[in-house]
Amino acid sequence: MIRRAVMVLALPALIVAQEKPFVGQFTADMIQIVKGKPDSQKISVNRDRMRVEKKNKKGATTVIIMRFDKGVTWTLMEKNQYMEMAGVSAKDVPTIKEKSEDVAEIKKLGEETVNGYPCEKTLCVFKDKSLGEVTQWISKKLMFAVKSETRRGGKVESSSELKNIKEGAPADSVFEIPPGYTKFEMPAGIGDMMKGIVPAAK
Repeated sequence: MIRRAVMVLALPALIVAQEKPFVGQFTADMIQIVKGKPDSQKISVNRDRMRVEKKNKKGATTVIIMRFDKGVTWTLMEKNQYMEMAGVSAKDVPTIKEKSEDVAEIKKLGEETVNGYPCEKTLCVFKDKSLGEVTQWISKKLMFAVKSETRRGGKVESSSELKNIKEGAPADSVFEIPPGYTKFEMPAGIGDMMKGIVPAAK
């Protein structure tokens, strides 16, 4: 579930094929609207590293650190623990290892300025119809989608937009596991129990 959320978050910035997942260096608030419900999270990007911070309904902050350079994702948990997931890297994103045309029809729709950033407006119609289509406004300076909209059946299903953008490299420490954190280990026997409950990934 966490990995799926991570990839859905990263997808808007990765539609256009490029050698690295991200290139820009900045922090921003990402305002998302999914099925009419608004949500927000803070993101920090430093080339091939990304950090996402989001507060839950109880006011606690969930932190996910994506290290594309290491091929790993860390989720910071309560009680100074963290969970580690391997496999989240550039090779897991089809648009990184394949040509964009292999997964979607790409249409350039000209240039527009969004939140002060000149952007190339692009429409991506996925060959996998279940993914619908994505319109994104990609900043040439940030190399990141400042705005994106996902449509299915002609209706906007979700959107995201960067606000309060601050350029510059975030501190390296925000992409590291904080001192004093220990790795969360699944209790003995739980892994075997989950095998019988959760279908194996295909």
